[in-house]
Amino acid sequence: MGTIMTFDDYVRDARAGVTQAKRLLMRECFRLGVMIGLVANLTMPLKVFVAGESAYVAGMEIESVRQGIAEYRPSRASAVPFEILGSDWERWAQGAAACAIRRYVLGR
Repeated sequence: MGTIMTFDDYVRDARAGVTQAKRLLMRECFRLGVMIGLVANLTMPLKVFVAGESAYVAGMEIESVRQGIAEYRPSRASAVPFEILGSDWERWAQGAAACAIRRYVLGR
């Protein structure tokens, strides 16, 4: 790293084990876990789903996500089950199409 990179370059470097990219990935995933843990403290969800265009990156460093959750959850609180959903463009498009059709048909 140290130069201008695309997101794909960053992911490639993280997968290849480039130290800076790997360290950044671990920090990002830890912080994602912190957010999950803090939100779970307030909302007590049965399960947390991590989704989005680049959610798959969290799956590359799942242990850091778990550490982030554990750091901000009370020790006696139950574990927060979470799942990282793959980015499925087709699902997104169907959801968007359903919203557009509903708006057209119902006028809302």
